[in-house]
Amino acid sequence: MKKRILSLILLLLICISSVSPLCAFAAEDLSLTLHYQKNETAFSDLPIGIYLVAKALPNGTYQLVEPFASYPINIYGITTQEQWQDIAQTVYSYIVAGQIQPTDEKTTAENGSVSFTGLEAGLYFVREVSTETNDGIYVFNQLMVYVPTPKPDGTYLYQVEAKPKCTGFTPKTQYSVTKLWQDSGYQNNRPKEILVNIYKDGVLFETQTLHAENNWTYNWYVSQEDHSKWTVAEKASSSVYQVKIQQNGSYFSIINTYRTTPDVPKTGDSFTPMLWVILLCFSGVMLVILGYYSRRKG
Repeated sequence: MKKRILSLILLLLICISSVSPLCAFAAEDLSLTLHYQKNETAFSDLPIGIYLVAKALPNGTYQLVEPFASYPINIYGITTQEQWQDIAQTVYSYIVAGQIQPTDEKTTAENGSVSFTGLEAGLYFVREVSTETNDGIYVFNQLMVYVPTPKPDGTYLYQVEAKPKCTGFTPKTQYSVTKLWQDSGYQNNRPKEILVNIYKDGVLFETQTLHAENNWTYNWYVSQEDHSKWTVAEKASSSVYQVKIQQNGSYFSIINTYRTTPDVPKTGDSFTPMLWVILLCFSGVMLVILGYYSRRKG
């Protein structure tokens, strides 16, 4: 009887030892946390999507799942980072072509991190994401990641963390337009606001309102790879102000100078009405004199 019990215990130990560590956990134990940061900057509100590409099998291998199983994707025998990059690009191409929806999708928190919990064991694809800030456009690379991740000692890391690499940055140039007033003593004549048209390569790009609350200034940001010609113009101006526009690099100034004495438009005739009256009177007198002498000679 004791021998039989020992045999059963030994058989149970053999069965337990034959089970892959991949299956020795509950689904809620598996998680993937991603950190989207660059230097001291954390990127919040980024939409992050993950895709289960292959599931883990009890024997320690992986099997493609649908819809990826329908595509000729090879995930075996991968030994270099370049090969993983090629697989990631291949997976992404099929995601786009097949309009495949993510297994899960969340947005990053204020610290630039996002966590996916309760995951199924397998190989996941994390899609590329880009974000635009005032100083430039950042691109975070796509990647493939195992959940759980095997460690060198043969064990597994069940709470996986990864920091996608920022592989691209395109800086921006700040453009600015500011309204300046040269109207000391006449500030009450200023309009409450003005409209400024912004033109890109001669085509209206946008119209902005400048007023005291925004310090009569508007800023916009343009990729340094954009070589467009930018110009500005005040949409409508009060007749009591003269307008001058200056540009210094990417900064525009619209200068309004108050007219203390309005200009009198010229008609092209330099004679005044009084001068015409004098000339007419003089002509009349001359005609009378000429008539008088003509009668005496006659």
